[in-house]
Amino acid sequence: MNNSIFARTALSIKRSGWRAYAVIFMMSTTFVILGVLLTLIYTSNSISVYFTQKPEVIGFFKDDVSEEQVLEVKKSLESMDFVAEVKYVSKEEAMQSFIEDAKDNQDIIEGVTSNVFPSHLNVKSTSLDKISAVGDYFKSNDLISDVLASENVVSTLAKIVFGIQLFGGTLLLVFTISTILIIFLTIGITIYSQKSEIIIMKLVGATDWYVRAPFIYQGIFSTVVSILIASSIIVPILLTQYQNVMSLVLGDLQVSSIDFSVIAIGLSVELAFGILLSTISGYFATRRYINY
Repeated sequence: MNNSIFARTALSIKRSGWRAYAVIFMMSTTFVILGVLLTLIYTSNSISVYFTQKPEVIGFFKDDVSEEQVLEVKKSLESMDFVAEVKYVSKEEAMQSFIEDAKDNQDIIEGVTSNVFPSHLNVKSTSLDKISAVGDYFKSNDLISDVLASENVVSTLAKIVFGIQLFGGTLLLVFTISTILIIFLTIGITIYSQKSEIIIMKLVGATDWYVRAPFIYQGIFSTVVSILIASSIIVPILLTQYQNVMSLVLGDLQVSSIDFSVIAIGLSVELAFGILLSTISGYFATRRYINY
C-alpha cells in the first residue's frame, strides 16, 4: 500500500504540471526571504553580543582613597551577578596610558604627573540593560568622584538591535503564514482537479489515509525541493560574501562570521520546520477540501 501511495504521489505531481512548478517557485522565493531574515536575526544577535562586551562604566576615585579601599570596591562589584568584568587602573597606569596616547605631543607629556590622573575601575556588565545598575552603584558610593557611562548611546543601540530583531521576527511570522497558505491553497486546487477520481476511490472503499496521503506527501515534496533550491542560492553567498557585506554595512564593527556548522544548523531547523508546516497544512487542507 505504501508503494502505491508513493506512486500516486509521483503521478499527482506529474499531473499538476505548471502548478507544481509555480508552487515550487513561490515557495523557493519565500524560503530565500526566510533565510535572509534568519541571517538578519543572527547578525543582530552578534551585534548585541558585541555591544554587551564592549561598553564600560568607569568609576573615578577621589584623590584620598587608598588602594585597599579601591580593591574593596572592586571585590564588591565582582560579587554582583550583573557584572561581567572589573579592571583596576592605578594612577600610574592611567598616566602611562595617557603618555602612550599623547606620545606625539611632548609639550603636554613633560608637565604630566600621576597625581593628575585618578585611579579608577573599568566595569563591563553582563548585558546592555545592566549598565545603568553599575552606574547607579558608583554614584551611590562616597569614594567615587565621577562616573563615566555612555548610557544614552548604549540605550539607543539596544533599541536598534531590538528593533531589528522585532522587524525580522515579524516578517518571519508573515512569511511563515504565507507558506502555510500557499501549501493549503495548492493542495485545495489539486484536490479539486482530481475530484472525480477521489469520489470513485471513496465509493470503492479506499481509506481516508489512502486518499489523503498523496496530497500531504506532495506538499512535503514541494517544501523540501523549495528549501534545497533556496539553500543553493543563499548558502554560497553566506559562505563567500557575508563578511564583506557586513564590513560594507557596519564599517569597523566586527561581527561573528557564519561558518558551515552554523549554516548546517540553520538549514536543518528550516528543513524540519518546513516539513512540519507542510505536513500540518496538508493535513488540514485535505480535511477541508475532501468531502466524505
